Amino acid sequence: MKKILLFVLVALIASAGISQSSHRDAFKQVAQKERSTGLEQLRCNDALPLKGGNMLSSETFELGMTYYDWQTNSGARNHIVSWEDGFISAVFTQALDATYATRGTGLATYNGSEWTPSEGRIESQRTGFGAIARYGASGLVIASHGSAGLIIATTDSRDGGTWTEHTVPSGGVPMWASVMTSGENRDIIHILATTNEEYLGQNTPLLYFRTSDGGNTWDYSDFIIEDFVGPAVTPGIGSNSYCFMETTEDNRLAFVIADDWIDGQVVYSDDNGDTWNSITYFDHPDPFATYDAIFLYPRWVSPIWDKDGYLHIAYEFNGTTGEPGSGSYYPGVGGVAYWNEDMAVLDTGYLYQDIYASLWYYSDATHEMYPEYIGYVTPLDESGNPEDPYTATEFNIDDFTLHGSYNCGIAGMPSMFYDKNTDRLHVVWIAMCENNQDEVGNFYFRIFSRTSLDRGETWQPMYNLTQGFLFSLSECVYPALYMQNHGNQLRLIYQEDGQTGTFVMNNDSDGTDNLYKAMFVDIDGIIGIKEYQDATSNIELSVYPNPASDYVSIELTEAANVTIYNSIGQVVKSVEHQGGVLEINTNNFNTGVYFVNANNGVVSTTQKLIVK
Repeated sequence: MKKILLFVLVALIASAGISQSSHRDAFKQVAQKERSTGLEQLRCNDALPLKGGNMLSSETFELGMTYYDWQTNSGARNHIVSWEDGFISAVFTQALDATYATRGTGLATYNGSEWTPSEGRIESQRTGFGAIARYGASGLVIASHGSAGLIIATTDSRDGGTWTEHTVPSGGVPMWASVMTSGENRDIIHILATTNEEYLGQNTPLLYFRTSDGGNTWDYSDFIIEDFVGPAVTPGIGSNSYCFMETTEDNRLAFVIADDWIDGQVVYSDDNGDTWNSITYFDHPDPFATYDAIFLYPRWVSPIWDKDGYLHIAYEFNGTTGEPGSGSYYPGVGGVAYWNEDMAVLDTGYLYQDIYASLWYYSDATHEMYPEYIGYVTPLDESGNPEDPYTATEFNIDDFTLHGSYNCGIAGMPSMFYDKNTDRLHVVWIAMCENNQDEVGNFYFRIFSRTSLDRGETWQPMYNLTQGFLFSLSECVYPALYMQNHGNQLRLIYQEDGQTGTFVMNNDSDGTDNLYKAMFVDIDGIIGIKEYQDATSNIELSVYPNPASDYVSIELTEAANVTIYNSIGQVVKSVEHQGGVLEINTNNFNTGVYFVNANNGVVSTTQKLIVK
């Protein structure tokens, strides 16, 4: 597989406008932090895509159409909220005409049995990029920006009803709002926003606002949380480089920051916003330095607290160069990775050496994929199911820049949810689909998922949630995930249309098929618990001695095809193993790292072998 994808590497590097050697030279001086995961090799049984039939059981629902199909710039948003009885309220930026004069926040609701689609904006004036949170016992608050600044709209009814609007007081023109509520009655409204210009002596500062009476008066307005994200740390905050996290049971208020010119942080308050603390998950090398070569950063971050107050993050990594604050990204770079508080703080060197430069299909990678690298562009079979990259024989993407423009790379836009009842983490993201292209040659984005049954220690197989005939000519982007804790469904909203790119950015010529939709997917189908356990219970692979010198014993509990690959993906040995113990002479093997793969047609499992 690595050999097949070697030419993809060349195209990817060319698209970034920089050679692989210059990538490496740029990071020679970056200190590497110790990896603290304790996972030296990938647990392949848990992580490789599982072969087999389609086990998905899903439904889709139309929530409304929109000509304005640019839902966000580069960061995760607050687009969906849910109640314990299964009621859902979901928002998206909606415009019912091609001039965008009707642009505003569309609201669609689900009452437990059926959806009520949105028929237009809820605001009385033209707005954009609305974010939603619960308000009071069963109400909603939506924050969005208009021509004169931020607007909040509140209602006591979670399905809409009568809205009350207030303009958020500010001396500037704040935009790109994110909203959350806290307090015993969830009636304290918190808003984050930034500006498109210098304000209060800072370049595009991050502003905080708070009201405790629905917007009539404001406790905080134009407040810069500079102790944690101020001028000593960053030359500016980009649009959508931040979003609130869902309030947890202990009423902790928190938001995440992810930008190419700032330390990545989760900033939190346990007293409704009066004082703040922070957790750093990414160390920027120097936000005030100029970079001629690409450096990597977490671009799109989705964080969550688990029931023990433990922080988990799914993030898309991408690259930037240039003057501080200039901002750029590389459409041919990207992937989804996972971080938690047991891991070392991320830095550019870590992302470069351990994630980017050692992508599985890089020809010089000498190890299996790291466990935290959970989402990537993968080969697919004819049905759209992810294939085992070790054994796949065909890959149709030869240029990773051939996708629509959404300010993201080849795999990204992760959204994560933690189910406190089952102690599971669920992540969805988008990635290029090798099976389908549009008329201009761009590959469609599709939505993929993975689940961890043990809070991030290991991950179940990757699944394509958007496979099959109905999605064969569809682009699926902007997934926002939420799930009822009492249910057995993964629930997300997303945008779907028939062309790659966006109508707003003029690379989608038809705005009439931009649909916002919901998807309900059976969880057992996603992670294939029964099928996966049944399949893996009958095949166990043991490789010993390891390291090996003269011979290696390969022990299997049942018959399977065994293939040994070297570190660049070349097959050095292939045999039909009937089960039991098989000895293979390794005297003719070069010293180095090899991978032993056993595949019985249902499940594939791999172990690393070192030959001395």
